[in-house]
Amino acid sequence: MAQLVDRTIFRIGEGAVAVTLPIGWIRYAGLKPGDKVEVIINDDHLLIRAKREGPAAHVYKEIKT
Repeated sequence: MAQLVDRTIFRIGEGAVAVTLPIGWIRYAGLKPGDKVEVIINDDHLLIRAKREGPAAHVYKEIKT
């Protein structure tokens, strides 16, 4: 589901800014107002992903060779 969309940064209050997320992605990720997202900062770009809670949130599979 790769897409390139333009977003505008806007001020909220005196010390913060915000950006809206595309509603299509919100629906795709099954998010609703109040849900948490993770923001990963990496040099010149951000990665935003749905944050999952509970035992299945961080499942890793060990691959032995």
